[in-house]
Amino acid sequence: MKEDGAQRIKKEINCKSRRHTDKTLGNRIGDTAIKTPQLSILDEARIIVNGERSRAYGSPAKSFQHIADLWSTILETDISINQVGLCMIAMKLSRETGNHKRDNLVDIAGYAEALNQALKGG
Repeated sequence: MKEDGAQRIKKEINCKSRRHTDKTLGNRIGDTAIKTPQLSILDEARIIVNGERSRAYGSPAKSFQHIADLWSTILETDISINQVGLCMIAMKLSRETGNHKRDNLVDIAGYAEALNQALKGG
C-alpha cells in the first residue's frame, strides 16, 4: 500500500524523532527535533500549525483575532485578522531578505496556512 503525504509525515516524526541534544538533527517541533531534509518546507509548516502551535495558542482564528484586537488598541485603528496574517508574513519576508534561514521560509508557509484557517473561521 502506498503511503499518502500525511502518513509519511507521521511516520517521519514517529520513527525519526529524537531529543534536540543530537547535533545531527535540524529544526525543532515543540520539544522534539526532526530530520528536516526529508520533510518539505510545506510539510513542516503544516505539522507546526496543526500540532504544537495549535495546542499552545489555540485556533488560528482565535489567535489572530486576539492579535488584531491588541494591535487595534495600540495603533488606534481597526486591524483585521487578514492584516495580522499579512503583517506576520511580511515580517518573515523582511528577515529572509536580510539573511536566508530555512526557518523563515517554514514560518512564511506556516503563517499563510494559519491565515487561511483563520479566514475560514478555524
